[in-house]
Amino acid sequence: MKKNNRFSLYELSKTEEAKKVSLGTLKRMISRFPKVSTKKHKGNAFIYQKVPISANFGRHALEKVG
Repeated sequence: MKKNNRFSLYELSKTEEAKKVSLGTLKRMISRFPKVSTKKHKGNAFIYQKVPISANFGRHALEKVG
């Protein structure tokens, strides 16, 4: 941890305390975090805000507009 300096934002006492927690407990805690949605907006969400996309795949797909 000291080489990578990844946890420099946290106090040393907090990182030492986290080392004492068992792996199973950490996994259980992490599993309770909200899941991140990885759908079509995964990396390019800004594109879908700028470019309107109209797709109708329902039962009215073959009808003309208007």
